[in-house]
Amino acid sequence: MTCSERGLVFLTTITHELSQALAGWFQDQGREADAAANDLAKETADFERLIADSAAAISRRKSLTAALRPKFAEVADLLAQMDRLVLRFRRTAFAAAWQAPRIIRDLGGSGPADPTPPTQPTTHPTRNSQPPGQNALSI
Repeated sequence: MTCSERGLVFLTTITHELSQALAGWFQDQGREADAAANDLAKETADFERLIADSAAAISRRKSLTAALRPKFAEVADLLAQMDRLVLRFRRTAFAAAWQAPRIIRDLGGSGPADPTPPTQPTTHPTRNSQPPGQNALSI
């Protein structure tokens, strides 16, 4: 075998090994890319599920709140009827107990709406203090 033939065989062998190594690398990259794509798909599905669950929860809360409004109206009507009935028992302990929770007591828990700003502390002159601009040693 001549030198050029050996070089050609060597070059062919190196090229084949390099192509095999690159093919393996690309295959590994493909597996990693597939794994990353699977992870991304899973995370995206989880995110979409959370968003859908959140939207569903908001929708459920809205429908429940809407369903409560007529119930509150019914309770208000029943309380108005009870108020009219309690008028028949004006001087009883029951009527006093019925009206007692409606009395609003001001316990003075909050301060004034516009608090007064704090005043600046006054300075008291000391015995050795001099007026500004005068030195104690000036004659």
